[in-house]
Amino acid sequence: MAIIDMSSVIDDFDVHKKPLLFGGAAMEYDGLRSAGKDLDFIVTQEDFTRFTARYPARVTGENICLGPLECWRIVRRCTYEQWEEGALEASCYRVLTPGETAPLESAGGGTREKPT
Repeated sequence: MAIIDMSSVIDDFDVHKKPLLFGGAAMEYDGLRSAGKDLDFIVTQEDFTRFTARYPARVTGENICLGPLECWRIVRRCTYEQWEEGALEASCYRVLTPGETAPLESAGGGTREKPT
């Protein structure tokens, strides 16, 4: 697994819980493909609310663009808490495993149920 250093970018936004990396950068972390130019994260409701208060012009529905970061409150109808189980630890973020990332990248429907 490649380690992607995003500490300076994430530290600038003062998150309360480590954001969950998904999408292309998560696949790059796992050596599956190269990432695009943005970094997709799922953040807690608390962090999303703080970001929207601080940067209201950058909100587009369920996400907010903060420079290279695209922070999502909900992905496929699931929140941070529903996605975080099983995420891999990195320095200042967590990474959704390929099994967790694959449904996000697919064009098909479906949702991820909250673990019991």
